[in-house]
Amino acid sequence: MQMQQKKIKGFTLLELMVVIIIIGLISAIGFLPFQSWRSDRLARAGAVSVSSVIQDIYSQVQRGHYSFSMFRVHSVTKNNETNWFISSYGMETENFTTLVRNKYKGTTLAEFHVFEKRCKTDLLFDSVNMWDDQGYPISSGDKASKKLTVSSYEIDDKLSIGVSGVDKLTEGTVCFSKDGSYYAAGGMFISGSGGMEMGGGDSAIVGEEPSVIEEMYVCQRESGATSCSLSTGQENFYSIKWSRFGNIDMQKLN
Repeated sequence: MQMQQKKIKGFTLLELMVVIIIIGLISAIGFLPFQSWRSDRLARAGAVSVSSVIQDIYSQVQRGHYSFSMFRVHSVTKNNETNWFISSYGMETENFTTLVRNKYKGTTLAEFHVFEKRCKTDLLFDSVNMWDDQGYPISSGDKASKKLTVSSYEIDDKLSIGVSGVDKLTEGTVCFSKDGSYYAAGGMFISGSGGMEMGGGDSAIVGEEPSVIEEMYVCQRESGATSCSLSTGQENFYSIKWSRFGNIDMQKLN
């Protein structure tokens, strides 16, 4: 019996090209939403990390682990590249009590009793380091604490941070105490400071306290933008707010 050979027909070159084009179009259509989702996920993760550093160090004061605490937004430059961090610091009862009791240094008010100097960006009190635990070393001679009560988070290089009303990003600090009575800020978190430490002196304690900016931003980094700003229309924009009594809140603005 003679068997007939079955002829199997394959794809023509034209058909293969059509299939490849269709696959490419489907991939292109799905790529943009995926990129947007991935960028938003990265920005949200950054905002959650920033919010967690603030929430955790505030909680340590409320739990009684520290009597005074601080979070610090600061930069570190290595190999001509500037990276931004948010780090936390804690002060235990003994050092805090010393600062509270020693109101004067000679004939002038001690820095801890002047609002603009209580939470300075150099982290010193009358040139003395009183912080018991450091999330990030203050100076080259210090070491970061291994305790879980303080921490440091490096902002991803695909993200930017910002502060309302501050055009040029500089260092800033915010300090908490248990009942809010020693709440203070420094650097870019003082309203009207332009990112610079405001003048102190004995007169600083007379009258109203300077206004503290109680909000910072995390957003997707864009070329040409040095920090997050609502006016520039940057995408994946998150806000982190707080008060002297904690109340840390994070939300997406766009």
